[in-house]
Amino acid sequence: MNECSGAALKTLIRMQQNEIDEYHIYQKIAATVKSEEDRKILLQIAQEEASHGKLWGKYTGLQPKPNTGKVFWYSLLSKIFGYTFALKLMENGEDKADKAYTSLIQEIPEAEKIAEDEERHEQALLAMLDEERLQFVGSMVLGMNANLFWFTHACGSLIGGIVWMYVAAKVPKRGAFAIMSAIVAVVALLLGMLWTGPVGIVAGGLLAELVAGAGSKRTTLRCLAAFAVWTLCFWVGQESMIFLAGDAYVQIVVDSGMSAEYGQGLVDFIHGPLALVALAATAVCPFVGGWIGSKLFKKHFAKISA
Repeated sequence: MNECSGAALKTLIRMQQNEIDEYHIYQKIAATVKSEEDRKILLQIAQEEASHGKLWGKYTGLQPKPNTGKVFWYSLLSKIFGYTFALKLMENGEDKADKAYTSLIQEIPEAEKIAEDEERHEQALLAMLDEERLQFVGSMVLGMNANLFWFTHACGSLIGGIVWMYVAAKVPKRGAFAIMSAIVAVVALLLGMLWTGPVGIVAGGLLAELVAGAGSKRTTLRCLAAFAVWTLCFWVGQESMIFLAGDAYVQIVVDSGMSAEYGQGLVDFIHGPLALVALAATAVCPFVGGWIGSKLFKKHFAKISA
């Protein structure tokens, strides 16, 4: 084992762990990237990170295992927000690595070569980010990207719950949710939403009326459950078009003014394991948003319960 000072050893142990983690992260992200060129770049960087970790092992005498939590986190970010987002976070971490390598160069000659490799990695990642930036910004308007789109219902319910509970407090009569849903459905249709979405909204409004009840039966809990049902119906309504249209769905998305890659991303997400996560979030978040709304209008609900 090569010798080095105590301070340098601590830095090397940290850097070695980082190299091993990034090797596995790049491998995971590369497996999901459709661009052949980008995949090759990521796999090349991954192999170099692995060789760096092996080199530092000659000084530390360690063979650390990857931080599974960190690897999982970046892999999850890549799947939900897209690999552009995950790589941007990785790029930010390279700045700290550069400073660490600079502090090691005088004592460990190999550090200079690795610092040059890391600089080259950063430039390669920046080139990928620049190439994807316009697409990324465009997808921000459409809900960040195809993956995050299926979480917009859950995220929106955190704010929409306040409006929902306000309507429940101000108009505690049967039909209020159905009428509001019909208005929202018409607006969504006029804005270009595929027809299954508005159908889900209307169906959700009708089911919400049954769940919420009327008069003394319309408690806070039932209103929260009604909002969760409404949000789920909205989500299922939009998701159902994928199964109804089949192979034609991507073309429908293209005809709506979006890219084929975006449309295929919507399809791939629904057929993947994260669809269950999005579904669970869509069921839970309305309760959170509605709870916030109920706290804001607590006095109104006190009157309703009475």
